[in-house]
Amino acid sequence: MLCREVAYDKLKYPFPHGFFVEAKERAVLEELGLTGNEAKVYAAMCRAGQAIANDISRESGVYRTLVYDALDRLTERGLVSQITIGNKKYFEAVEPEELMNWFDMQEQRIRAELEAFIPKLEAEYRREVRPTVRLFYGAEGIKSVYLDELRTIPAGENVLIFHSINAKQVLGWFVDYWHKQRTKKGIGLRLILDKKTIGIQRLALLSKLPGSELRVTQEDYSTPVSYHIYGDKVAILSYVPGEMITTLIEAPGVAKGFRENFELVWRKLKPFKA
Repeated sequence: MLCREVAYDKLKYPFPHGFFVEAKERAVLEELGLTGNEAKVYAAMCRAGQAIANDISRESGVYRTLVYDALDRLTERGLVSQITIGNKKYFEAVEPEELMNWFDMQEQRIRAELEAFIPKLEAEYRREVRPTVRLFYGAEGIKSVYLDELRTIPAGENVLIFHSINAKQVLGWFVDYWHKQRTKKGIGLRLILDKKTIGIQRLALLSKLPGSELRVTQEDYSTPVSYHIYGDKVAILSYVPGEMITTLIEAPGVAKGFRENFELVWRKLKPFKA
């Protein structure tokens, strides 16, 4: 029940009898988009039926000047009708069931406005990429970076990797799976590798993979840490036993700096030939 009669001594409003809406029930009307006064006035009109503004004010406990404002807005919403009889204007609430129809129309309107507005929000959100840093642990954490590369790098673009460790020794079959999916998606690969650590046989195999370019360091450059650069992301992968931690940084400026460093080293190395 939205409306009910109560004894005068239980009312907070200065009128001898009347009705009020339970706070919880009034909140439901407000959730539909009505203001507090609109909710009180509408619910009062459910009980009062056709009434003039003075009677609605008395029944709702809303001051008469504010009742007129509420009635105007409720009329605009299609929840109140009015008629002039003689010199008096009478107001009447629509059937409560009409609230559902009004709610449906509100929902459709808001959805349409939101659908039109979301592309603008998306454009604004993507224009200002917020730097983020995430940590992953263990071999599964390393795999999460490889999977993110497959998921986010567009066809025709490259992932840049500076390796000085044979990842297959740690990740096993997953490395071959990644290469297969990478070539299938048209993702290019540019690798700087340590010749001594990786081994000639593995280097020869990698160089034959579609979309792969390899260059090797001339000196022994053995370290259990490598990094991947793709899009606006840099992943620093530690293969240190017991300290297998992956740091994924998403920040355009950071990625740009790592990419420039990679290119600087790349230009100084010769292409690998099996």
